[in-house]
Amino acid sequence: MTHPSLECTEAIFATMGEQSINSAEFFIQRLLYLIFHYIQARNGDEKIFLYNQKEIAVQCFNLLGTLLSNIGKQGKEFINEDDYMKIFLECVKDQELSIRKETLASGGEIAKYCPEVLQGKVNQIVQYYMDNLMVVSQANDPEGYLEACCNNSVWAVGDLGLAYPNEFGEFAPHFVNRIVEILVDEN
Repeated sequence: MTHPSLECTEAIFATMGEQSINSAEFFIQRLLYLIFHYIQARNGDEKIFLYNQKEIAVQCFNLLGTLLSNIGKQGKEFINEDDYMKIFLECVKDQELSIRKETLASGGEIAKYCPEVLQGKVNQIVQYYMDNLMVVSQANDPEGYLEACCNNSVWAVGDLGLAYPNEFGEFAPHFVNRIVEILVDEN
């Protein structure tokens, strides 16, 4: 189950473009709050609501990406670096692959649109991207979530490299080698 108002809002923001800036602060703060609520539910006693909250968290990551692509670097004004890092570091390890794939994508979007948020933190997150660069057979990934995690990691690694060439430079050869391995794998 998804949250209809989040789906509609994503479509509305997609058409608004830069005009999204007028509502961005409220929505970005609310989206991060909802993702954090998912983390609390996952770690606590609210398991009965977890499925719905998982789907809402996925939508929140998607809407965050839409908003950031609309407002660009102005998004930095509305994202608390510490709060985002807490969310990222929790969700990138999530066993729910739908959450993990969106988290991986969000790191790339943050690097692209709000590079200050991850400045000085690349070394804390690169291993999560490397860990998700893998080829898995369709039989072992029938829903395609691991493939999506790998795909989102590749895109995000590109964004990280462009946004933080000095920080990312030492890791680049490892990622290139891993991507070559993926490209020659026959799965």
